[in-house]
Amino acid sequence: MLILAEELFILALDAEKGNIPGSLAAQLQYGLSGALLADLALMGKIGIDDKKKLELLDYTLCGDELLDRTLTKIINSDRLRKMTHWVKLFSSNSKKTYKELGERLVDKGILQKESRKYLWVIPSDAFPERDVSAKYLIKNNLRAAVLTGKKPDLYVLALLSLVRACTMLDIIFTKDELKMARRL
Repeated sequence: MLILAEELFILALDAEKGNIPGSLAAQLQYGLSGALLADLALMGKIGIDDKKKLELLDYTLCGDELLDRTLTKIINSDRLRKMTHWVKLFSSNSKKTYKELGERLVDKGILQKESRKYLWVIPSDAFPERDVSAKYLIKNNLRAAVLTGKKPDLYVLALLSLVRACTMLDIIFTKDELKMARRL
């Protein structure tokens, strides 16, 4: 099973080039931070208190390296902090997160890793799709949640909210469907 950050990363990737388009990079770094926190919230590890500060509900690690590292940083904090602090903190290392998510998805057989050169000099990794059905299934799941009128589960709602926050709705929905998608 994929975590929210992995699904958001797959949706944002240019399928052929294997990179994040520049038009999405700024929003995606915050979206991926939000996705990590949303996963922890869906697992019952964190919540929001009355003062809108993130609070720990369960200190046990969840067994996912990326989520555990995120949770450990929250556990080791000296005080309660607002959600915006954590989103900014976790987004500050976006290139490392992109690479880690890409490699995780390579290990799962969804992407493939290719070494390329940026401007013919700077080495960089690209992660084109190996299994196109993964992106298709994620899109289909989100489209079904919006267009069928069935009540989606919390995971799908979280992913849909992240996609909307990253201004990626047009990647999933046609021009005619966007109005309906923006209502959720």
